[in-house]
Amino acid sequence: MRLIITFLFCLSAPLILFSQNNIWKKEAKQVLKSYHQVYQFDNSQKNQFLELQQEYLSKEASLSAIKTTDYDRYLVKRQQLKTTTEKSMLRFLNDRQLSVYQKQQEIKAQKETELKAKLKKEGASVEEIKRALLEME
Repeated sequence: MRLIITFLFCLSAPLILFSQNNIWKKEAKQVLKSYHQVYQFDNSQKNQFLELQQEYLSKEASLSAIKTTDYDRYLVKRQQLKTTTEKSMLRFLNDRQLSVYQKQQEIKAQKETELKAKLKKEGASVEEIKRALLEME
């Protein structure tokens, strides 16, 4: 009986991984569409972005285990993953695309500043402010 269960598990494991990989590919393609509208990637950049996004989704899925047990740690890890992914993306952007990226970062920094000011005005603690900033998308 154990042999049969082990055999079935061994047969199903690759199917599960293949299925999950297809889901990540679909999600990565959806994200690519929105990024392509902003950055207008060439074909090489599209392929690099798809690989990068699939890796990001895979790693983000592995973080889901700590999301329910240690939410603050999850937020920090997710932010680290986003930062690493963005730095990897910067390597294949051209000058025009980098200019667009920098403008987006300036807008993001402005939104963070506004959120900090709003939360301070409401009397939020330093920890609450940090958490809110990490939860920003």
